[in-house]
Amino acid sequence: MKFSKAFLAVSLASVALTNQVGSSNVLPIRRRQLQSRAGSSVIPLKAADFGTIFDVEVSFGDQKFLLIPDTGSSDIWVVGTGFECFDSNQTVLPQSSCRFANTYNKSATFHEIHNETFGAGYGTGIALGLLGYEDIALGGVTVRQQTVGVVNMTTDTGDTINSGILGLGYPILTSAHAVGALDITNPLANRTNYDPLLYSMHKQGLIEPWFSIALNRLPRNTTIGDGGYLGLGELPPVPHSDIVVTAPVEVTEAIPIALTNGVRQITEWTLAVDSVLWGGASNSSPAANSTRFQAVVDTGSPFNYLPPEIVDPIHALFSPPATMDAATGVAPTPCDAKVPKLGVTIRGQTFWHLDQDLILQTPDGSCISALKYTAQGYGSGLNFLGDPFLKNVVSVFDFGKDEMRFMARQDGGGVSTAGATNRSSPGGGSSSSSNTSDGLTVQPLMEAVAAFSLFVAALAYAV
Repeated sequence: MKFSKAFLAVSLASVALTNQVGSSNVLPIRRRQLQSRAGSSVIPLKAADFGTIFDVEVSFGDQKFLLIPDTGSSDIWVVGTGFECFDSNQTVLPQSSCRFANTYNKSATFHEIHNETFGAGYGTGIALGLLGYEDIALGGVTVRQQTVGVVNMTTDTGDTINSGILGLGYPILTSAHAVGALDITNPLANRTNYDPLLYSMHKQGLIEPWFSIALNRLPRNTTIGDGGYLGLGELPPVPHSDIVVTAPVEVTEAIPIALTNGVRQITEWTLAVDSVLWGGASNSSPAANSTRFQAVVDTGSPFNYLPPEIVDPIHALFSPPATMDAATGVAPTPCDAKVPKLGVTIRGQTFWHLDQDLILQTPDGSCISALKYTAQGYGSGLNFLGDPFLKNVVSVFDFGKDEMRFMARQDGGGVSTAGATNRSSPGGGSSSSSNTSDGLTVQPLMEAVAAFSLFVAALAYAV
Protein backbone atom coordinates (compact mmCIF):
# COMPACT_ATOMS: atom_id res chain seq x y z
CA MET A 1 0.00 0.00 0.00
CA LYS A 2 2.18 2.80 -1.23
CA PHE A 3 2.08 5.28 1.65
CA SER A 4 -0.86 3.34 3.19
CA LYS A 5 -3.12 2.50 0.33
CA ALA A 6 -6.41 0.77 0.94
CA PHE A 7 -7.38 2.46 4.18
CA LEU A 8 -6.14 5.89 3.13
CA ALA A 9 -7.96 5.45 -0.15
CA VAL A 10 -10.99 7.06 1.41
CA SER A 11 -9.55 8.92 4.36
CA LEU A 12 -7.25 10.79 1.99
CA ALA A 13 -9.60 10.89 -0.99
CA SER A 14 -9.47 14.63 -0.59
CA VAL A 15 -6.05 14.38 -2.22
CA ALA A 16 -8.26 15.14 -5.26
CA LEU A 17 -8.80 11.59 -0.91
CA THR A 18 -4.90 -14.60 21.27
CA ASN A 19 -3.40 -17.86 20.78
CA GLN A 20 -0.06 -19.22 21.87
CA VAL A 21 2.90 -16.96 21.23
CA GLY A 22 4.93 -17.57 18.09
CA SER A 23 3.15 -20.83 17.49
CA SER A 24 5.82 -23.38 16.80
CA ASN A 25 3.06 -25.97 16.55
CA VAL A 26 2.22 -24.89 13.03
CA LEU A 27 2.23 -27.97 10.86
CA PRO A 28 3.65 -28.18 7.34
CA ILE A 29 0.87 -27.87 4.81
CA ARG A 30 -0.27 -30.89 2.84
CA ARG A 31 0.74 -29.78 -0.62
CA ARG A 32 -1.70 -29.90 -3.50
CA GLN A 33 -0.66 -31.33 -6.81
CA LEU A 34 0.26 -28.22 -8.77
CA GLN A 35 0.13 -27.90 -12.51
CA SER A 36 3.49 -27.79 -14.24
CA ARG A 37 4.84 -24.32 -14.87
CA ALA A 38 7.89 -22.71 -16.36
CA GLY A 39 10.13 -20.21 -14.58
CA SER A 40 10.94 -19.46 -10.98
CA SER A 41 8.43 -18.88 -8.20
CA VAL A 42 10.90 -16.69 -6.33
CA ILE A 43 11.08 -13.39 -8.16
CA PRO A 44 13.69 -10.67 -7.56
CA LEU A 45 12.53 -7.20 -6.55
CA LYS A 46 14.09 -3.89 -7.47
CA ALA A 47 14.34 -1.10 -4.91
CA ALA A 48 13.87 2.49 -6.12
CA ASP A 49 13.72 6.01 -4.68
CA PHE A 50 16.52 5.27 -2.19
CA GLY A 51 14.91 2.03 -1.08
CA THR A 52 11.50 3.50 -0.25
CA ILE A 53 9.64 1.79 -3.13
CA PHE A 54 9.94 -1.81 -4.34
CA ASP A 55 9.05 -3.14 -7.78
CA VAL A 56 8.57 -6.53 -9.44
CA GLU A 57 8.43 -7.43 -13.14
CA VAL A 58 5.01 -8.42 -14.48
CA SER A 59 4.03 -9.19 -18.07
CA PHE A 60 0.75 -7.94 -19.58
CA GLY A 61 0.40 -10.01 -22.73
CA ASP A 62 3.71 -9.54 -24.55
CA GLN A 63 4.68 -6.35 -22.66
CA LYS A 64 6.76 -6.20 -19.47
CA PHE A 65 6.40 -3.67 -16.68
CA LEU A 66 7.65 -3.05 -13.16
CA LEU A 67 4.80 -2.84 -10.63
CA ILE A 68 4.74 -2.18 -6.88
CA PRO A 69 3.95 -5.41 -4.99
CA ASP A 70 1.46 -4.04 -2.47
CA THR A 71 -0.05 -6.03 0.39
CA GLY A 72 -2.16 -2.98 1.27
CA SER A 73 -4.29 -3.10 -1.89
CA SER A 74 -5.75 -5.76 -4.15
CA ASP A 75 -5.91 -4.54 -7.77
CA ILE A 76 -3.40 -5.08 -10.53
CA TRP A 77 -3.14 -2.17 -12.94
CA VAL A 78 -0.84 -0.47 -15.39
CA VAL A 79 -0.89 2.99 -16.94
CA GLY A 80 -2.07 2.96 -20.54
CA THR A 81 -0.53 4.80 -23.45
CA GLY A 82 -1.86 8.35 -23.57
CA PHE A 83 -2.89 8.43 -19.89
CA GLU A 84 -3.54 11.84 -18.36
CA CYS A 85 -1.68 12.99 -15.24
CA PHE A 86 -3.50 15.34 -12.85
CA ASP A 87 -2.66 17.08 -9.60
CA SER A 88 -5.00 17.15 -6.60
CA ASN A 89 -6.73 20.22 -8.02
CA GLN A 90 -7.58 18.31 -11.21
CA THR A 91 -5.10 20.35 -13.24
CA VAL A 92 -3.65 18.42 -16.17
CA LEU A 93 0.12 17.93 -15.83
CA PRO A 94 2.75 16.53 -18.18
CA GLN A 95 2.83 12.73 -18.01
CA SER A 96 6.36 12.95 -16.59
CA SER A 97 4.96 14.60 -13.45
CA CYS A 98 3.36 11.29 -12.48
CA ARG A 99 6.80 9.60 -12.67
CA PHE A 100 5.66 6.43 -14.44
CA ALA A 101 7.88 4.59 -16.91
CA ASN A 102 6.68 2.72 -20.00
CA THR A 103 2.97 2.54 -20.79
CA TYR A 104 0.72 -0.30 -21.92
CA ASN A 105 -0.69 -0.65 -25.42
CA LYS A 106 -3.71 -2.92 -25.64
CA SER A 107 -2.45 -6.28 -26.85
CA ALA A 108 -4.15 -8.93 -28.96
CA THR A 109 -4.97 -10.83 -25.75
CA PHE A 110 -6.67 -7.90 -23.99
CA HIS A 111 -10.47 -7.91 -23.85
CA GLU A 112 -12.26 -4.91 -22.38
CA ILE A 113 -15.14 -5.37 -19.93
CA HIS A 114 -17.60 -2.85 -21.33
CA ASN A 115 -20.11 -2.75 -18.47
CA GLU A 116 -17.54 -2.00 -15.77
CA THR A 117 -14.83 0.57 -15.10
CA PHE A 118 -11.73 0.64 -12.91
CA GLY A 119 -11.33 3.13 -10.07
CA ALA A 120 -8.96 2.74 -7.11
CA GLY A 121 -7.95 5.20 -4.39
CA TYR A 122 -4.61 5.39 -2.59
CA GLY A 123 -2.88 7.60 -0.06
CA THR A 124 -1.03 9.23 -2.94
CA GLY A 125 -3.99 9.70 -5.28
CA ILE A 126 -6.54 7.92 -7.42
CA ALA A 127 -6.28 5.78 -10.55
CA LEU A 128 -9.15 5.56 -13.06
CA GLY A 129 -9.55 3.72 -16.33
CA LEU A 130 -10.70 0.63 -18.18
CA LEU A 131 -11.34 -2.80 -16.76
CA GLY A 132 -10.52 -5.84 -18.84
CA TYR A 133 -9.03 -9.30 -19.14
CA GLU A 134 -5.38 -9.85 -20.01
CA ASP A 135 -2.83 -12.68 -19.87
CA ILE A 136 -0.59 -11.92 -16.88
CA ALA A 137 2.76 -13.56 -16.12
CA LEU A 138 4.62 -13.22 -12.83
CA GLY A 139 7.84 -15.14 -12.26
CA GLY A 140 7.07 -17.59 -15.04
CA VAL A 141 3.56 -18.31 -13.71
CA THR A 142 0.90 -17.24 -16.19
CA VAL A 143 -2.81 -16.60 -15.63
CA ARG A 144 -4.92 -16.37 -18.77
CA GLN A 145 -7.48 -13.57 -18.88
CA GLN A 146 -6.89 -12.11 -15.44
CA THR A 147 -9.03 -9.09 -14.53
CA VAL A 148 -6.84 -5.97 -14.72
CA GLY A 149 -7.10 -2.21 -14.74
CA VAL A 150 -5.69 -0.03 -17.52
CA VAL A 151 -5.39 3.47 -16.10
CA ASN A 152 -6.05 6.46 -18.35
CA MET A 153 -6.43 9.18 -15.66
CA THR A 154 -4.48 9.39 -12.40
CA THR A 155 -3.22 11.61 -9.61
CA ASP A 156 -1.07 8.74 -8.33
CA THR A 157 2.68 8.67 -8.87
CA GLY A 158 5.38 6.14 -9.66
CA ASP A 159 9.13 6.03 -9.02
CA THR A 160 10.34 6.66 -12.64
CA ILE A 161 10.88 2.95 -13.34
CA ASN A 162 7.49 1.42 -12.49
CA SER A 163 4.16 1.60 -14.30
CA GLY A 164 1.50 0.57 -11.79
CA ILE A 165 0.63 -1.66 -8.87
CA LEU A 166 0.38 -5.40 -8.18
CA GLY A 167 -2.14 -5.70 -5.35
CA LEU A 168 -1.51 -8.62 -2.99
CA GLY A 169 -4.49 -8.04 -0.70
CA TYR A 170 -7.86 -9.70 -0.24
CA PRO A 171 -10.58 -9.78 -2.96
CA ILE A 172 -12.94 -7.58 -0.93
CA LEU A 173 -10.75 -4.54 -1.71
CA THR A 174 -10.69 -4.94 -5.50
CA SER A 175 -11.99 -1.93 -7.37
CA ALA A 176 -14.33 -2.79 -10.24
CA HIS A 177 -17.35 -0.51 -10.62
CA ALA A 178 -20.46 -0.77 -12.72
CA VAL A 179 -20.55 1.93 -15.40
CA GLY A 180 -21.85 5.12 -13.80
CA ALA A 181 -21.38 3.86 -10.22
CA LEU A 182 -17.86 5.17 -9.57
CA ASP A 183 -17.58 8.02 -7.05
CA ILE A 184 -14.06 9.41 -7.45
CA THR A 185 -14.23 11.04 -4.01
CA ASN A 186 -14.86 7.61 -2.48
CA PRO A 187 -13.47 4.82 -4.71
CA LEU A 188 -14.19 2.18 -2.06
CA ALA A 189 -17.94 2.72 -2.52
CA ASN A 190 -20.14 0.92 -5.05
CA ARG A 191 -17.58 -1.75 -5.90
CA THR A 192 -17.87 -5.22 -7.34
CA ASN A 193 -15.13 -7.68 -6.51
CA TYR A 194 -12.98 -10.09 -8.49
CA ASP A 195 -10.13 -12.50 -7.77
CA PRO A 196 -6.73 -10.77 -7.43
CA LEU A 197 -3.85 -12.28 -9.41
CA LEU A 198 -2.48 -14.62 -6.73
CA TYR A 199 -5.97 -15.90 -5.92
CA SER A 200 -6.40 -16.73 -9.60
CA MET A 201 -3.04 -18.52 -9.61
CA HIS A 202 -4.06 -20.62 -6.63
CA LYS A 203 -7.50 -21.48 -7.99
CA GLN A 204 -5.88 -22.64 -11.22
CA GLY A 205 -3.53 -24.91 -9.27
CA LEU A 206 -0.43 -22.90 -10.12
CA ILE A 207 0.75 -21.91 -6.63
CA GLU A 208 0.10 -22.72 -2.99
CA PRO A 209 -2.20 -20.21 -1.24
CA TRP A 210 0.59 -18.12 0.24
CA PHE A 211 3.40 -15.82 -0.76
CA SER A 212 6.53 -14.52 0.93
CA ILE A 213 8.33 -11.19 0.99
CA ALA A 214 11.91 -10.26 1.86
CA LEU A 215 12.78 -6.58 1.39
CA ASN A 216 16.40 -5.49 1.14
CA ARG A 217 17.72 -2.15 2.31
CA LEU A 218 19.88 0.01 0.03
CA PRO A 219 23.10 1.72 1.14
CA ARG A 220 22.75 5.43 1.82
CA ASN A 221 22.82 7.59 -1.34
CA THR A 222 21.90 4.62 -3.57
CA THR A 223 18.89 5.39 -5.74
CA ILE A 224 18.15 2.00 -7.32
CA GLY A 225 19.35 -1.49 -6.43
CA ASP A 226 18.55 -5.04 -5.32
CA GLY A 227 15.20 -4.96 -3.57
CA GLY A 228 14.88 -8.53 -2.29
CA TYR A 229 12.36 -11.22 -3.27
CA LEU A 230 8.71 -12.08 -3.77
CA GLY A 231 8.06 -15.82 -3.40
CA LEU A 232 4.95 -17.56 -4.78
CA GLY A 233 4.33 -20.45 -2.41
CA GLU A 234 8.05 -20.53 -1.65
CA LEU A 235 10.41 -18.84 0.80
CA PRO A 236 13.13 -16.53 -0.52
CA PRO A 237 16.81 -17.54 -0.30
CA VAL A 238 17.44 -15.28 2.69
CA PRO A 239 19.06 -16.55 5.93
CA HIS A 240 16.65 -16.21 8.83
CA SER A 241 16.02 -17.25 12.41
CA ASP A 242 14.39 -20.60 13.12
CA ILE A 243 11.89 -18.87 15.42
CA VAL A 244 8.60 -18.55 13.54
CA VAL A 245 5.92 -16.21 14.83
CA THR A 246 2.42 -16.93 13.53
CA ALA A 247 -0.23 -14.23 13.71
CA PRO A 248 -3.83 -14.70 12.60
CA VAL A 249 -5.23 -12.13 10.20
CA GLU A 250 -7.85 -10.10 12.04
CA VAL A 251 -10.94 -8.26 10.90
CA THR A 252 -9.80 -4.65 10.67
CA GLU A 253 -11.77 -2.77 13.31
CA ALA A 254 -11.29 0.63 11.65
CA ILE A 255 -12.86 -0.36 8.33
CA PRO A 256 -16.59 0.53 8.36
CA ILE A 257 -18.96 -2.36 7.78
CA ALA A 258 -20.57 -0.39 4.96
CA LEU A 259 -17.42 -0.92 2.90
CA THR A 260 -17.51 -4.71 3.34
CA ASN A 261 -20.98 -5.42 2.02
CA GLY A 262 -22.50 -5.17 5.49
CA VAL A 263 -20.49 -8.12 6.80
CA ARG A 264 -17.62 -8.01 9.28
CA GLN A 265 -14.87 -9.74 7.35
CA ILE A 266 -11.15 -9.71 6.69
CA THR A 267 -10.15 -6.82 4.44
CA GLU A 268 -6.44 -6.21 5.05
CA TRP A 269 -3.36 -8.09 6.22
CA THR A 270 -4.10 -6.89 9.75
CA LEU A 271 -2.62 -8.33 12.95
CA ALA A 272 -2.44 -7.48 16.64
CA VAL A 273 0.66 -5.77 18.01
CA ASP A 274 1.19 -6.71 21.65
CA SER A 275 3.53 -3.84 22.46
CA VAL A 276 6.23 -1.52 21.14
CA LEU A 277 9.59 -1.15 22.89
CA TRP A 278 12.19 1.58 22.50
CA GLY A 279 15.26 2.89 24.23
CA GLY A 280 18.85 4.07 23.95
CA ALA A 281 21.55 1.83 22.48
CA SER A 282 22.84 0.85 25.92
CA ASN A 283 19.45 0.76 27.63
CA SER A 284 18.89 -2.73 29.07
CA SER A 285 15.34 -1.86 30.15
CA PRO A 286 13.70 -0.15 27.19
CA ALA A 287 10.54 1.88 27.52
CA ALA A 288 7.38 0.16 26.34
CA ASN A 289 3.81 0.81 25.38
CA SER A 290 1.94 -2.39 26.12
CA THR A 291 -1.47 -1.27 24.88
CA ARG A 292 -2.57 -3.73 22.21
CA PHE A 293 -3.44 -2.24 18.82
CA GLN A 294 -4.06 -3.44 15.29
CA ALA A 295 -1.69 -2.79 12.40
CA VAL A 296 -1.77 -3.56 8.69
CA VAL A 297 1.40 -5.19 7.38
CA ASP A 298 2.02 -3.16 4.25
CA THR A 299 4.78 -3.69 1.69
CA GLY A 300 3.71 -0.52 -0.10
CA SER A 301 4.40 1.85 2.79
CA PRO A 302 7.91 3.21 3.46
CA PHE A 303 6.74 4.21 6.96
CA ASN A 304 5.60 2.56 10.16
CA TYR A 305 2.38 4.36 11.17
CA LEU A 306 2.07 4.14 14.96
CA PRO A 307 0.11 5.89 17.75
CA PRO A 308 1.45 9.35 18.66
CA GLU A 309 2.06 8.23 22.24
CA ILE A 310 4.63 5.83 20.81
CA VAL A 311 6.07 7.98 18.01
CA ASP A 312 6.67 11.14 20.05
CA PRO A 313 8.84 9.64 22.81
CA ILE A 314 10.84 7.71 20.19
CA HIS A 315 11.44 10.91 18.23
CA ALA A 316 12.50 12.62 21.46
CA LEU A 317 15.33 10.07 21.73
CA PHE A 318 16.66 10.87 18.26
CA SER A 319 19.91 12.82 18.49
CA PRO A 320 19.17 15.55 17.64
CA PRO A 321 15.47 15.11 18.56
CA ALA A 322 13.03 14.83 15.68
CA THR A 323 9.76 16.77 15.62
CA MET A 324 6.71 15.97 13.54
CA ASP A 325 5.85 18.69 11.03
CA ALA A 326 2.09 19.19 11.24
CA ALA A 327 1.89 20.49 7.66
CA THR A 328 3.66 17.57 5.97
CA GLY A 329 3.02 14.79 8.49
CA VAL A 330 6.68 13.78 8.54
CA ALA A 331 9.57 14.43 10.92
CA PRO A 332 12.71 15.81 9.24
CA THR A 333 15.99 14.54 10.69
CA PRO A 334 19.68 14.65 9.77
CA CYS A 335 20.71 11.62 7.72
CA ASP A 336 23.37 10.80 10.34
CA ALA A 337 21.09 11.23 13.38
CA LYS A 338 21.46 8.72 16.19
CA VAL A 339 18.26 6.79 16.83
CA PRO A 340 16.96 4.63 19.70
CA LYS A 341 16.34 0.93 19.41
CA LEU A 342 12.83 0.01 18.25
CA GLY A 343 11.10 -3.33 18.71
CA VAL A 344 7.61 -4.49 17.77
CA THR A 345 6.16 -7.37 19.77
CA ILE A 346 3.90 -9.83 17.97
CA ARG A 347 2.61 -12.97 19.70
CA GLY A 348 5.18 -12.64 22.48
CA GLN A 349 8.27 -12.17 20.29
CA THR A 350 9.89 -8.78 19.76
CA PHE A 351 11.26 -7.98 16.32
CA TRP A 352 13.94 -5.30 16.48
CA HIS A 353 14.68 -2.78 13.74
CA LEU A 354 18.16 -1.93 12.55
CA ASP A 355 18.91 1.69 13.41
CA GLN A 356 19.29 2.66 9.74
CA ASP A 357 15.73 1.55 9.01
CA LEU A 358 14.34 4.39 11.13
CA ILE A 359 15.68 7.06 8.75
CA LEU A 360 14.50 7.46 5.16
CA GLN A 361 16.39 9.31 2.46
CA THR A 362 14.20 11.35 0.10
CA PRO A 363 14.84 12.01 -3.60
CA ASP A 364 16.27 15.47 -2.84
CA GLY A 365 18.93 13.89 -0.59
CA SER A 366 17.44 15.03 2.72
CA CYS A 367 16.22 12.60 5.37
CA ILE A 368 13.09 12.06 7.43
CA SER A 369 12.01 9.70 10.17
CA ALA A 370 10.47 6.40 9.08
CA LEU A 371 7.79 6.80 11.75
CA LYS A 372 4.47 8.58 11.23
CA TYR A 373 1.32 9.01 13.27
CA THR A 374 -1.64 6.65 13.00
CA ALA A 375 -3.60 7.30 9.78
CA GLN A 376 -6.97 8.86 10.51
CA GLY A 377 -10.35 8.33 8.83
CA TYR A 378 -13.96 7.44 9.62
CA GLY A 379 -13.48 8.84 13.11
CA SER A 380 -10.99 6.08 13.80
CA GLY A 381 -7.35 5.33 13.10
CA LEU A 382 -5.31 2.58 11.50
CA ASN A 383 -1.67 1.72 12.06
CA PHE A 384 0.75 0.20 9.57
CA LEU A 385 3.89 -1.88 9.83
CA GLY A 386 5.60 -0.89 6.62
CA ASP A 387 9.00 -1.37 5.05
CA PRO A 388 11.02 -0.38 8.17
CA PHE A 389 9.57 -3.46 9.90
CA LEU A 390 9.58 -5.68 6.81
CA LYS A 391 13.28 -5.12 6.06
CA ASN A 392 14.06 -6.99 9.27
CA VAL A 393 11.98 -10.12 8.68
CA VAL A 394 11.08 -12.77 6.14
CA SER A 395 7.29 -12.57 5.91
CA VAL A 396 4.73 -15.14 4.79
CA PHE A 397 1.21 -14.05 3.87
CA ASP A 398 -1.08 -17.09 3.87
CA PHE A 399 -4.50 -16.41 2.35
CA GLY A 400 -5.37 -20.11 2.63
CA LYS A 401 -5.09 -20.06 6.42
CA ASP A 402 -5.66 -16.31 6.94
CA GLU A 403 -2.46 -15.95 8.88
CA MET A 404 0.96 -14.31 8.64
CA ARG A 405 4.30 -15.80 9.65
CA PHE A 406 7.48 -13.90 10.46
CA MET A 407 11.10 -14.95 10.86
CA ALA A 408 13.84 -12.49 11.84
CA ARG A 409 16.40 -12.00 9.10
CA GLN A 410 20.01 -12.73 10.00
CA ASP A 411 20.96 -9.30 8.62
CA GLY A 412 18.17 -7.56 10.53
CA GLY A 413 17.67 -6.27 14.03
CA GLY A 414 17.04 -9.68 15.59
CA VAL A 415 14.26 -11.18 17.69
CA SER A 416 13.83 -11.69 21.42
CA THR A 417 11.18 -13.04 23.74
CA ALA A 418 8.98 -10.26 25.06
CA GLY A 419 10.27 -8.93 28.37
CA ALA A 420 13.82 -10.18 27.80
CA THR A 421 16.51 -7.52 28.16
CA ASN A 422 19.05 -9.43 26.10
CA ARG A 423 18.58 -9.61 22.36
CA SER A 424 20.60 -10.59 19.35
CA SER A 425 22.95 -7.94 18.06
CA PRO A 426 22.02 -6.04 14.90
CA GLY A 427 23.00 -8.03 11.84
CA GLY A 428 23.12 -11.23 13.85
CA GLY A 429 19.42 -12.11 13.82
CA SER A 430 18.64 -14.68 16.50
CA SER A 431 21.14 -16.76 18.42
CA SER A 432 19.39 -19.77 16.91
CA SER A 433 20.73 -21.30 13.74
CA SER A 434 19.81 -19.68 10.45
CA ASN A 435 17.60 -21.34 7.90
CA THR A 436 16.83 -20.86 4.21
CA SER A 437 14.72 -23.96 3.54
CA ASP A 438 11.40 -23.74 1.72
CA GLY A 439 9.38 -25.21 4.59
CA LEU A 440 6.72 -22.97 6.07
CA THR A 441 8.08 -23.31 9.59
CA VAL A 442 11.26 -24.59 11.24
CA GLN A 443 10.59 -25.73 14.80
CA PRO A 444 12.91 -24.73 17.65
CA LEU A 445 14.52 -27.92 18.95
CA MET A 446 12.95 -27.68 22.43
CA GLU A 447 9.48 -27.89 20.85
CA ALA A 448 10.18 -30.44 18.14
CA VAL A 449 8.79 -33.38 20.09
CA ALA A 450 5.49 -31.62 20.77
CA ALA A 451 5.24 -30.54 17.15
CA PHE A 452 5.89 -34.07 15.92
CA SER A 453 3.13 -35.43 18.17
CA LEU A 454 0.69 -32.92 16.72
CA PHE A 455 1.82 -33.78 13.21
CA VAL A 456 1.13 -37.48 13.79
CA ALA A 457 -2.28 -36.64 15.21
CA ALA A 458 -3.04 -34.46 12.19
CA LEU A 459 -2.06 -37.25 9.80
CA ALA A 460 -4.33 -39.66 11.61
CA TYR A 461 -7.19 -37.17 11.44
CA ALA A 462 -6.60 -36.58 7.73
CA VAL A 463 -6.73 -40.30 6.99
